[in-house]
Amino acid sequence: MKTVPQIKVFLSSPGDVNEERIIARNFIEDLPYRPLLRDKIAIRIIAWDKQGAGTALRANMKPQEAINLGLPKPSECDIVIVILWSRMGTEFTDIDGKKWESGTHWELHDAMFNVDHTRTVIYRSRIKPRSLEDPFAPDYKANQQQFDRLQAFLSSDLFFKDGQIQRGLSEYKTLEEFRTQLMTNLEEFVAEILAAQSTETPSHPLNTLPDVPQITVVPDNLWQGSPFPGLRAFREADAPIFCSRGRSGHQLPVG
Repeated sequence: MKTVPQIKVFLSSPGDVNEERIIARNFIEDLPYRPLLRDKIAIRIIAWDKQGAGTALRANMKPQEAINLGLPKPSECDIVIVILWSRMGTEFTDIDGKKWESGTHWELHDAMFNVDHTRTVIYRSRIKPRSLEDPFAPDYKANQQQFDRLQAFLSSDLFFKDGQIQRGLSEYKTLEEFRTQLMTNLEEFVAEILAAQSTETPSHPLNTLPDVPQITVVPDNLWQGSPFPGLRAFREADAPIFCSRGRSGHQLPVG
């Protein structure tokens, strides 16, 4: 048996980037199966829209409070991905009375608080929002207000101060460009985590990181010799090399 680091990836955004969130979730879930990362990492995605991995939105709490209670905070994760496009989201007041532009604003601020552990990257789509194309549409005014709030947020002291850029912003003009940037950034972050793991002192079992949860993976023992028993029947001792096929759940198309 061996252990591998479990890497927690937090996905944060308003509700206008569904396609990007699908791309991100699919790629993150595939990471442990990429040839160079097999049996080296485990991944846990923290995302409100991941089926089976969310949390109850309690009626006696504001949505962000419920999410913070039921899921790891961004600052407790190894990687945080923030995606912005045409909306800022819904303003809310925290339990301490502090006002935030949206849950995404709070999550970004929380992620940046843990600079020694959490790797945060912000993506911003430059694709023209379709919601702003028709000024006579019923929801045009609300969409324009959201867009203006986002523009003001990206021009705030959080990003610019005294004419100086305060933090990086990765912009993309197509979904394919987003996919490429995301793949490159995530692989870089995972490489950093594994490199840090390899430099740990032997006092940690299997050189594991003390601040990264470890999980046990199946042993990689290989069968020695020929896997074929000849004319005799398979026995209990042959279990590592033999398993029957389950009943097929699909039929092949005819013609």
